[in-house]
Amino acid sequence: MNNNTINNDNAPMNYPLEQQDELLDLVNNNDQVIGTLARSQVYAKGLHNFRAISALIINQQGQLWIPRRTAHKKVSPLHLGFSVGGHVSSGESYDQSFERELQEELNLNLADIRYKKLGLLTPHEHGTATFVTIYLIFTNQVPDYNREDFISYSWLTPRQLMEKVLHGEKVQKDLSQALHYFFARQIAEQKTTPRVDHSAKHAILKNSGKSWHRSAQGTEKTISLSRL
Repeated sequence: MNNNTINNDNAPMNYPLEQQDELLDLVNNNDQVIGTLARSQVYAKGLHNFRAISALIINQQGQLWIPRRTAHKKVSPLHLGFSVGGHVSSGESYDQSFERELQEELNLNLADIRYKKLGLLTPHEHGTATFVTIYLIFTNQVPDYNREDFISYSWLTPRQLMEKVLHGEKVQKDLSQALHYFFARQIAEQKTTPRVDHSAKHAILKNSGKSWHRSAQGTEKTISLSRL
């Protein structure tokens, strides 16, 4: 097992697939709503003009918290994925969906975290599966994640994650696109492969929202994200 990966051996592998068939807004190339359709019909028709949100957690070492999705996921089961993600329900804004998914998947409250909106990726401009707004969450702590969504996680630099992609690791399509558009410079600059110790002292912690140091003092080191 990779020494910077944690597995959740108690994660449910056989989980009911059926859930409420939520309504999704359909949009034009300008991201303007032009209709509404049930999620099941959107996927049955192979449509890509609906909205979603995704976010990546990043720590002060520049490592991303990358979970592995559970086997019962309808989309990209057992793939490496975003730290959090989901569909934007009909009538929701991207930000409202981000706040909801944070609570559902990571047990985090929006008011307790520091985050940044990186931007919108679209199928016709960036080759993504949906119109997806990408967020970046700043924390050094492992979130109290939902075991129905994820079975394991790794702390990986963008370069390490891209190397996994190049070596055939299965990842969500939009994750690869997000790396390409928002982390290309970091991937090019990172030359080393840091190791992360996940011994017992690194037990999963609930995010207090105060773990990210706002400034570098003493021996603390913060990374520069000004270009993201």
